[in-house]
Amino acid sequence: MNSFHLPELAKRYTQYDMIRLHTEVPAFPEGRSRLLLAFLKESGNPGKAAENLTLAVSLVQMGIDIHEMVSMSNQVKEKKAVRSRQLKVLAGDYFSSGYYHLLSEAGQIELVEHIAGSICEVNRLKMTLYARIQQMKLTADEYLQRKTGIRAQLFARFDHLMKSGLGKAWHDTLESFSRCELLADELDHCSSPDSFRESWAYWRIRDLGYTEALQQLESAGDKKEQAAGLLQKCRINEQLMQLLDEQVGHLYEKARLLDSDRLMQELLQIGEPFLRLVRQPPAAGGAMR
Repeated sequence: MNSFHLPELAKRYTQYDMIRLHTEVPAFPEGRSRLLLAFLKESGNPGKAAENLTLAVSLVQMGIDIHEMVSMSNQVKEKKAVRSRQLKVLAGDYFSSGYYHLLSEAGQIELVEHIAGSICEVNRLKMTLYARIQQMKLTADEYLQRKTGIRAQLFARFDHLMKSGLGKAWHDTLESFSRCELLADELDHCSSPDSFRESWAYWRIRDLGYTEALQQLESAGDKKEQAAGLLQKCRINEQLMQLLDEQVGHLYEKARLLDSDRLMQELLQIGEPFLRLVRQPPAAGGAMR
């Protein structure tokens, strides 16, 4: 079995009719799971044990991701929306509980504590970020740094399972890859005015001094048109592509420094979608798609 089978195995825990009927299931974190599995195997961890741990961490990540989809507002009264919200909460808890079953079944009880500690740290990092957002004390650079840390955290705490010399490479590679993932997602956020308030673009535009324009956007009737104008004026798409291009370069540089041809090739393959993204011709028109 290789890393590509893990998303299929995850469906045993996530593909239930009740969940699929009422809410969207978040994507399996394939890139980070492939990275973790590759580093664990390179460090001599038995294949089955490495796969169990990687699948367990990935299910927890999906649980956290679906909880992120829960509306923060208590004003939703429509029955279908309320049920969807409830199912997101329950599904997130259920996905996360899968790691207990996987690790206990495999006799990897000691790893339960590591994952539980990572979950607590993810929640702490998220609460700190939300506080900064509420206080309007965030910058675009800080947003990227904090969001990257949150994205990487669950997968980061397994350097004790890496062979000598791979621990630091693991942290550096995971951080670089997580930032590539985040920047790619931020490009998608530019396409949706609904998520604009929770994006790097918002904080970058604020850094550039367009606070009044952002306030006008909050009350605008046609938010898509207003947001598109701001994004184009501030060249947000171009800036994100430049940041992603630079980060892909860092990722590939780290891959070539690895003292393992097998691990290097795996990392280069995992980073290929980002490389294709930065090499694609620019879209005609504005940043909104």
